Amino acid sequence: MNIHDVATKSGVSIRALRKLEKLKLIAFDPDDDSDEHPRAAEIRFLLMRNQQLSAALLVELIDKPAALYDLRKYEARAREQIAALGDVAGTVAPIEALAVISDAAGADASAAQTLADWLTGILPSEPVSHYWVATRLLLPLVPGQRETLGKKISLALMNVRRLESFHPYWQSVPGAYGRSVINYFQKRENSLASFDL
Repeated sequence: MNIHDVATKSGVSIRALRKLEKLKLIAFDPDDDSDEHPRAAEIRFLLMRNQQLSAALLVELIDKPAALYDLRKYEARAREQIAALGDVAGTVAPIEALAVISDAAGADASAAQTLADWLTGILPSEPVSHYWVATRLLLPLVPGQRETLGKKISLALMNVRRLESFHPYWQSVPGAYGRSVINYFQKRENSLASFDL
């Protein structure tokens, strides 16, 4: 069995199992089910705990939808998270936005503005999550690029949020366990302007 299956069946945390593995007191078979998607056990483990899948894992499932069947009873939860992303393929980031991710992560205001210009053109009026945005930045990249640029997306988006012009397009709201969650949405008109005086 792999570490995620052992943790699920035994109730022992992955952290504790990793410590035992480092001490060579226990060994896990990473390829327990060779026909299964390589990260299926990890995804099942997260979904079992009702956790949000990372943008990288969501993109893997979008790329290889057959892997959803490897999630067994957690397939529906994964499909719900994918459905919440909407039409990712139809609104992926253009090459101009992808090319500036590293610079935007490095606090280059011009690069951050390029990302902001793309985002303001595709954001819906209903609030969407970081995962909604990140999957659109990751999907058009090849796997090697996804790993290197994927680590920079959060920092790049943080610098986009620092732009004065982008302030009307996002807000931080309280989330679970006292953590704040960033929501992105289409710019809202001033609510006072709608009153007929």
